[in-house]
Amino acid sequence: MKKFISFIIVILIFITATACTDQMQLSFNNNLSEIRRNLFAGSNEHVYVTFMTGLREENYVLDGTSTKKIEFGVVAFSILKSENLYLNNVKYKLIINDVPYEGELARNPYDFTYVADIQKVVEDDAVISAEIISDKIDCKLDLTNISNDWGISYNNAINLGYKAMKSQIKNVSKTKLLDGEVYIKILYDTSKPSSEYFWYVGVVFKDGKNMSVILDINTGKVLSRKD
Repeated sequence: MKKFISFIIVILIFITATACTDQMQLSFNNNLSEIRRNLFAGSNEHVYVTFMTGLREENYVLDGTSTKKIEFGVVAFSILKSENLYLNNVKYKLIINDVPYEGELARNPYDFTYVADIQKVVEDDAVISAEIISDKIDCKLDLTNISNDWGISYNNAINLGYKAMKSQIKNVSKTKLLDGEVYIKILYDTSKPSSEYFWYVGVVFKDGKNMSVILDINTGKVLSRKD
């Protein structure tokens, strides 16, 4: 009899926990189309180099549907002196935990950085150095994980972003499940070293609607929002 009563108690606890589970939040967490996990950076008087890693859709389309994800590791390089704004044959060499990755950097027409994707996520404690080689510049820098110093991790940002938009998300969604996809980004000025970084949590719905919040990286406070 005692075993039977214990069994019933376990079942009741399970049913209660299931009933209390926020199905919308589970759906929110399961429909992440981009997650920027960490950010490494280094600079000197001539250049600024960042390396950001995470996961994103293989078919990157803002259509409200989260599909298969792939790893990314984007190295971005910007010139701090305007006289060297245009470079030819820009190449990079990353050393990540003693493993080399090298190739060519392509110029980004939107922010004038030079970028490449090595399609790899790295852990927060990775040891990274970057060398940039071109017709005008040849320099080597050690990159530090600056996101390690933030009070809010990407996982925290996901949860805080959901809580900040919870009521609006439920108003837009037609069922108890998210009718859209979620983007977790790190926002910062890519053209120069900065002390200002922000978490961005955005939702794109299948009907074309979208909403987002920008969070303080240390406190998680909502700094701005778009409903």
